[in-house]
Amino acid sequence: MQIHTGDEIETLSNAMKQMEQNINEQFTKILDTTQKLISTQEHAEEMDRIANVDALTKVRNKRAYDEKVAQLSEEVRTGERQVFGIAMVDLNNLKVINDTYGHDKGDFAIRRLCGMICSAFKHSPVFRIGGDEFAIVLEGEDLANAESLIRGLMEVWAKYRNDPTLKPWEQTSAAIGFAAYQKGDTVEAVFKRADNAMYAQKIKMKAEMKK
Repeated sequence: MQIHTGDEIETLSNAMKQMEQNINEQFTKILDTTQKLISTQEHAEEMDRIANVDALTKVRNKRAYDEKVAQLSEEVRTGERQVFGIAMVDLNNLKVINDTYGHDKGDFAIRRLCGMICSAFKHSPVFRIGGDEFAIVLEGEDLANAESLIRGLMEVWAKYRNDPTLKPWEQTSAAIGFAAYQKGDTVEAVFKRADNAMYAQKIKMKAEMKK
């Protein structure tokens, strides 16, 4: 209701209405700014998530692995982390598949291997750290059952590798190496032991295939 008394009451009423309008406008601006900040933060978090995901397999990528190693290293340094393991997996024959049947078939083999790894190590983060290489930081149940899980994977790979009914890019097999953290280790030392064990197995597999 508009008041027209031509005196101080009208002046005061108009001033109060202007103040109310200013408050409403300021409140609207605050809400708008807050929403923009939330949207910006959500966008930044989404971009960070995308930056840590491998586009082909949808598991974590090398960048995410490096961040995990930094986290583990700090936890080891402070004594907060004393139990973990690393498994390294390397797909067999990726170059042959790519060169002979095309990169789409190579991508199929990589995705298939990744699915097998994720199915085996359900409680641990899986990282694709190279074209045909994966790293798994074993924790909890996966670490406790590492030997049986790895043995199970190797049995599956042997079955696929020796199945003549499968196409070459479907005969998914890989070499795997595992190392557990020991007191005094660095994360890099654990990684190197796992990597060396994986390459030793790959050499052994190649020798067996030549027989």
